[in-house]
Amino acid sequence: SDLNSIQNQGYQDWHYRPLDEINLADNTNKVSDLILKSDVKYKFLNFFSAQVAFQNENQTIQGRNYQNPETYAVRNYINQLSVVNPDGSFTYNFPLGGILSSQELNLVSNNLRAQINYSQSFNQKHIVNVILGSEIRQTTTLGNSSTLIGYNDETGVAATNLNYSSFYTTFPAYNSLALPTPTGNITGTTYRYVSYYFNGAYTYNSKYTFTVSA
Repeated sequence: SDLNSIQNQGYQDWHYRPLDEINLADNTNKVSDLILKSDVKYKFLNFFSAQVAFQNENQTIQGRNYQNPETYAVRNYINQLSVVNPDGSFTYNFPLGGILSSQELNLVSNNLRAQINYSQSFNQKHIVNVILGSEIRQTTTLGNSSTLIGYNDETGVAATNLNYSSFYTTFPAYNSLALPTPTGNITGTTYRYVSYYFNGAYTYNSKYTFTVSA
């Protein structure tokens, strides 16, 4: 076939085999999540109680997608950007190695809630319940992502000193294509949230209840 003859010339194997691609896939995601909680309650003056609750969360998400040199995507890149020299030798403008895409996201969240409760009955007909509280929350995220080409998974080293500004004539379409530029991004966000709440209820003779909330 044409693909076999091209391979005999020195190009990479250009066949696409779906089952091989499944076996070669190395795409993983790992998630770790640790949550710590504490809650303290205290009663005082017979009709009052106070409660303080705290929660801390640490979460890490790691993603890794490694396309080794045997995958079709890498072989296709290598072949498209290969140049046959007059003496029959090859110049591989795309480095002989894999493509590694990795991401990591770290999240830290702290949540503090303080609440005061009041509950009292009068003459067995009147009951008053009041809740007053506040909540403070902060969530911070820090993430990074990168893509490396010509990556060797055994040594952990990627190709360097490559020319990303030049356009090469592709084979066999003879279009212009440049090397995919390795990416590296760092992102971070911080969200702060403060809220207050109030709820009051009056019950008469265990039959009628009036409530107010904010």
